[in-house]
Formats: sequence, C-alpha cells, structure tokens
Amino acid sequence: MTVYLDTNVIIGYCFKEDQSHPNAARVIRLLLEKLGVERFYCSPLTLVELYSYISRNIDKLRLPPELRDLVGGDEELRVRVHVRECLARLPRPITLISDTGDVVGVSVGVEVSTIGVFHKFAEALQFSPKLRLASLDLLHLMYARQLVEHIRYFATLDTDILGKAGIVEKVLGIKVVGTAPTPIYTY
Repeated sequence: MTVYLDTNVIIGYCFKEDQSHPNAARVIRLLLEKLGVERFYCSPLTLVELYSYISRNIDKLRLPPELRDLVGGDEELRVRVHVRECLARLPRPITLISDTGDVVGVSVGVEVSTIGVFHKFAEALQFSPKLRLASLDLLHLMYARQLVEHIRYFATLDTDILGKAGIVEKVLGIKVVGTAPTPIYTY
C-alpha cells in the first residue's frame, strides 16, 4: 500500500518544533499501523514547498553537529541538506513522482483561443469545478492521480482537502486521510 504525502505532513512530522508535529505524527502512525503503508510518494511541487519552507526558516532549524560542520556557511547547501535529512527521517522510503506529459493547449476564452500549459495544470483546470480546492491542493492531487493504480491514500493536515475527502474519493478514486486543525503555511 502506498500514499502521497502532502507537504504539511512531511514538515509537521520532520520538524518537532512545528506546531503541527503531533497531528502529523498521528497521521504517519495511522498510515503505518492501521493502513500498512509501505511507501510514500511526493511530487516536484512538494520539493518546491519544502525548499521554500526550509529556506525561510533555516535559522530556526538545527542540523546535527556533524552535518553543520560539513556544510559551514553555504546557505544553498544547508537548505539542500535539510531537505535531504527531512525526507530521510520519514519512516518509509519516499519516491518522487516525475512530471509527465507535454504542454497542452487549453481554451481560455474569446480573445485568446488557446494557451499552452503544462499537463498537470491542464488536469487541475479540468478537475477544478468538481473539487473546488485551492490551486496548490489541486496540483498535489493531480500528482497523486498520476499514479492512482499505486497510490490509494492522500495524507494531509489541510482542512480544505479533509473537508472534501468524499468528493476527492468519488472523483479521483483516492482516499484522503489526516487530522485537523492545521496551521496555515505559506510556501
């Protein structure tokens, strides 16, 4: 069994100082103990959000002393090492879902007949009226949908996604698991 981890679950689980740590730890325990999850998935969007979060909070986050000495004052390297360490702390392996598909044409109105957008964005446009979620939430779900034959669950602390769990399952065939409330992140 496999699951797509929303960025808020990864951040909450990996950083004990984060206020959502207890909720994220509960979700991870649920995934492992009750659902028997063997592998986690995330997307390039997750990596962008992780890099953004860590970059903005780098001074609050602490690397183990051996890594701190290794990276010194190189900020870019510190961020990369924090991301790597964060993903390595997860209790199961995590696989990055690659972007697939070419740019596709999407009709946007009278003045411009079509515009080229990336495949994931086109899917998000297609499912937006049905799911009625924020853009980043939609994009995470589109990545999870890419491997729907493998990914059975979408783990999140996001109250909007949790509130639409039934719709997500009906429309995409993916069960949403998680716990709320969650702090508001700006990635």
